[in-house]
Amino acid sequence: MFGTAAKIAYKHLSFVAFWDSTVAEYNSSMKLKKIELGLEGDLYWPKICIVHVPGNASAATIPADATQEETEEIIRSWNTAAVLRVSPVDGKAMVGFWVDNEHCQYLNVPVETDPGGLFAMRVGDGDTNFFLIPQDHQTNYTLEFVAVVGVDDPKYTDVPLY
Repeated sequence: MFGTAAKIAYKHLSFVAFWDSTVAEYNSSMKLKKIELGLEGDLYWPKICIVHVPGNASAATIPADATQEETEEIIRSWNTAAVLRVSPVDGKAMVGFWVDNEHCQYLNVPVETDPGGLFAMRVGDGDTNFFLIPQDHQTNYTLEFVAVVGVDDPKYTDVPLY
């Protein structure tokens, strides 16, 4: 009986030793560049702030085969916009959007705002996530949803519309 228990214990210990060496090999098989280069912390991992805005069901849909000119024409026809507020207001944040988890783009020049940090983005037929990318790749911005309004809303005439 003791012999069988010893064999089982030996097999178990052999498996544990195998498992430990396999895990050690796996952990050392990748170079831990984040740690090696000291890239921990917010300085190296700035946040990308995101605001979700539901789509406008009455907005025209952009066909998958639309040209850039056709796409821009359809976008100009969208009559609602999301008013957003960025902070800090330093003129160095680039805005982007992600529609229905399918299409993602960003403007590669900083977004202009009014003095209070407001700007607007047109709202199409799909649910959209708007986000900011810091031009310096370090600043942590906040992005706040203010309202969905008509593009001709007199309250927001001085707000830049993209």
